[in-house]
Amino acid sequence: MVDVQEHRRIGDWEAAVGAQVRELRLRRDQRQRDLARDANVSVAALQRLEGGKGSTLATLVAVLRALDRETWLQQLAPPVPVSPMEALRERRRVEERTRKRVSARRVASATTATATVPEPGVGR
Repeated sequence: MVDVQEHRRIGDWEAAVGAQVRELRLRRDQRQRDLARDANVSVAALQRLEGGKGSTLATLVAVLRALDRETWLQQLAPPVPVSPMEALRERRRVEERTRKRVSARRVASATTATATVPEPGVGR
């Protein structure tokens, strides 16, 4: 069954995020004008964000930084350590280097082996 939360409208997301920002500000016992000053945004921009009436990403980032909540942004876009395609390319490069080295060792050992084979009856 499909979760209703997955299909929120944009306005619903704006309202939910704004409500969370407002709740966090109130828990910190901070006035809108003080948070707006700390975030370097206008009070009107903060009011729009908190009211879910449309805001810019820049305002959201600035306000979250001022609230010490940059982790919210990191959860939205976690760093990808290595792309799967890059991992595959690197694996192939390593395998190719390994194949070349093994071939080079075989040629060297074959040359060395023929040079050191004693003749029958010699050295006894």
